Amino acid sequence: MATLIVTKDSGGAGRNENMTVVPPGREVPLPELQALGDLAGLKGVVVADLISAQAMHARVSARFACSAAEKSKVGELRKVHQALIHIYTSHVAALESLFDELELPRGYVSPGGRVAAFLAQSIGQAPLLAGSVTPEWTELTLLEVALALAERSLADVQALAAIAASAQTSSTRSALDKAVMALAAGKTTLEGLRELRAQCLAAVAKSRGT
Repeated sequence: MATLIVTKDSGGAGRNENMTVVPPGREVPLPELQALGDLAGLKGVVVADLISAQAMHARVSARFACSAAEKSKVGELRKVHQALIHIYTSHVAALESLFDELELPRGYVSPGGRVAAFLAQSIGQAPLLAGSVTPEWTELTLLEVALALAERSLADVQALAAIAASAQTSSTRSALDKAVMALAAGKTTLEGLRELRAQCLAAVAKSRGT
């Protein structure tokens, strides 16, 4: 596949990469994936794919939050990005604990997980591709990316909660319920990014003379 490489001198350029190869230690036989959902009346492959995708999204989101916290020059916004670091780090921990309870490798990355990672990474490249923008718009771009990543995180938790609610009483359901509770941490902050974005845009749009 090709990846986008961004530099100050040449801008965005595609670079060929080798095919993704999954190390043997991260592979999980199909029967094992199917078995993890059997007790709960779920398709184990689908459940594992969703958890893997959520974990990859959270890892990429945490890395972006670290970068945004370093780049932000506005104290209030920097604190928001710093809070997001802790939220996504806790999400990664919760999802890796879920992997443990379902007897999956913590580093398990499904096809859906790889897609989630590439999607999140492409969103995170937006500030690099924005070109010459004012400091205000740099801050807004970082916030736009943070909001886009947060929306996916909120949707993922909602989906996992729906799956847990539909599962039959079992150890699998208990593990899913526990993860959903842990992932609820930070929901208010993630949802608050919508209002924060609106406030920032209103402030930028306001005439300096008014």
